[in-house]
Amino acid sequence: MADHTQELRRLMQVVGISSFRSLGSHSQVSLNAIAKLRKGQADLISYKDLASLSKSLKISLEDLVSKFSQIQPISPNQVTELTKSDKLEVQQEVVAKLESMLLQLPTAAYAITKNPDLPARNLLALFRPLENLLRDWGIEAIAAVGIEIEYNPQLHQPMDGSESVQAGDRVLVRYTGYRWGDRLLYRARVSRITPNP
Repeated sequence: MADHTQELRRLMQVVGISSFRSLGSHSQVSLNAIAKLRKGQADLISYKDLASLSKSLKISLEDLVSKFSQIQPISPNQVTELTKSDKLEVQQEVVAKLESMLLQLPTAAYAITKNPDLPARNLLALFRPLENLLRDWGIEAIAAVGIEIEYNPQLHQPMDGSESVQAGDRVLVRYTGYRWGDRLLYRARVSRITPNP
């Protein structure tokens, strides 16, 4: 463990603080926090205490952490590399989860062109990997296609001349919408249900 006592004393001298106790009093931080700073453990000190110390020592928070921490700062190039790596990892995860769909869907499309009477029900299983991926990521359907529900302008988008629909009116879900946690991704598209005469 590196000893940063001399570096800290030098910074204190520049601003006219003569002792660690005075630094603690001036910064309103404990002697324990100052001891961590002297040991190069700035990463173990609370943000509030670090901010107070940086103000008392007239040094930027970034410089304080950089000088009194074992953790090396990340360069912009490293951030870019991490971002590329994270993106590649997510892409690989998506491809792995959708693998069966990617492999079988083109074959199913070809089979349909050769045999237009092929029951569509046989194709539903091909979409399970996509459903599983959405579930794993916490993306939920707002409403299933074909159900009748009460119109909610926050969750539903009227279509086909149904713009005059009011909250609480019965509507038919034509296209499902999605939300991701508390974030709305797509509104479900709905049409007004006309009452039977």
